[in-house]
Amino acid sequence: MNNRDSLRKAWWPMKTKTRQWCILVVIILLVVAGGWATMQYKRINAVGAAIQQYEKHLDAQWIDKDCTLEHCLKSSKSLPGMLPDRAEFTQYERFNLKWRGDYVTLSAPVTDVWVYRVTKTNDGKLEAIVGIGITRCAIDSDGYSFTTDIRKITLAPSTIAGEYVVVEDESYSGKTHNPLFPFPKTLYVSKDNGKPQCPR
Repeated sequence: MNNRDSLRKAWWPMKTKTRQWCILVVIILLVVAGGWATMQYKRINAVGAAIQQYEKHLDAQWIDKDCTLEHCLKSSKSLPGMLPDRAEFTQYERFNLKWRGDYVTLSAPVTDVWVYRVTKTNDGKLEAIVGIGITRCAIDSDGYSFTTDIRKITLAPSTIAGEYVVVEDESYSGKTHNPLFPFPKTLYVSKDNGKPQCPR
C-alpha cells in the first residue's frame, strides 16, 4: 500500500462535516499565511526605501559645503517623517562628516543598498543588517572607485503612515564579528542609481 492509498483510507471514512471543517482550517491557514507574507513584503520594501532615501541624503552631503558637524540644515534628521527627538546625526553620518572635514567633492558618490536581515527590537524599532556599496569618482584616473561596508541600521516608524525612518547607523568595519555569517539572504536590493557625474 502506497502513501496515497493510506491517505485516502484515512480521509474518506471521515464524516462529511469533519472533512468540511478540515478544509476550512486549511483555507484559513493559507489565507493567514498569505496575509503575513504580504505584510512582510510591504515592511521589507518600506525599510529598503527608507534606507535608500537616507543613503542618498548622505551622498549629497559630500558636495554640501554648508553641512558640517557644527551646523547642518540638511542632516539626516531633516528627512520627511523624522522623529523630533532623534539626534542631529547618526553615528555613521557623524563619522562621515568628520572624515570629510572641509573637503567638498565636485560630485556626489552613489550608494547601493542590499538588505539582508530585518529584526524587531523590544522597543518596537527595526534593526536591519545592510550591505552598502559606494561608487565614487576616482581621484587619479577617469574611472570610478568602489568601496563596500556592512552596517547595522536602526529604523523607527515614521510620522508618515506606513513608512520608516533611519534613527541610527553603525558600521561593522574593523570589527571581528560578521553579522552575515554564514550565508546572507538578500531581502531587498536598491534600484539602479547609475554612476556619479564625474567632472572631466
